[in-house]
Amino acid sequence: MPVLLKKYRILENEYLVYDPQRNDVVLDKAQIQLLCDRHNGLGADGFIIGPVFNGKKINIEMYNADGSVVRKNEQMLGAFSKYIMDEAYMKDQFFIIFTLAGKVTVDLFEIGNELQKISVSDITVTDFFARQIREAGRRDIVCAS
Repeated sequence: MPVLLKKYRILENEYLVYDPQRNDVVLDKAQIQLLCDRHNGLGADGFIIGPVFNGKKINIEMYNADGSVVRKNEQMLGAFSKYIMDEAYMKDQFFIIFTLAGKVTVDLFEIGNELQKISVSDITVTDFFARQIREAGRRDIVCAS
């Protein structure tokens, strides 16, 4: 089964967004590391999993490229806010994202111009690649984008 990701570039940093609403595969730390690896994977500074819904609350999981957990990161939150806007998850100008560090209020009107500066790429990771990311460190990875 292909894995659908979006790659967001903000202030010279790149983040992969994995939407559990659109994917069935559950990724582990080694797979996140491999996907973020600039030599063997897709290359990114961080990995975002979201939206993770808890009732009406939007939770987000954030990871550094090495797979370590991020409690809060403004650039990652900016990329995720753009994703939420692009995918029409929220119709309101204001919404709240819950991070490990607590809740963050997003005002799309206030950050609207900044969001337009974020570039986006769609990535589909093929079945072959999805099998290979389970074996972290492989160099013969093939992916389509």
